[in-house]
Amino acid sequence: MSRVITDEALAKLCDIVENALEGIVIQFRGQFFAEGMEERLRVEFEMRLRAQLDKLGADYDKLPKSQKEYLQNRILTALELFKKEYES
Repeated sequence: MSRVITDEALAKLCDIVENALEGIVIQFRGQFFAEGMEERLRVEFEMRLRAQLDKLGADYDKLPKSQKEYLQNRILTALELFKKEYES
């Protein structure tokens, strides 16, 4: 049985994953945005989120639609921010 996760806890997990990936983007100086690497970064973000959810006993596939939409929007927003940081 999957544990219910609050929207607040979900936002905190996104912050943790986003901060970890931001360090990787900085380390590789934006190489993630060349030749399909952006998609790899998106997949990495989602995989790390799933792992964090699993640690809490929650299942990504069983999240309510609204939470899944929030996660997808967070991922897209994070990628855009990473691009802006790299370009500046």
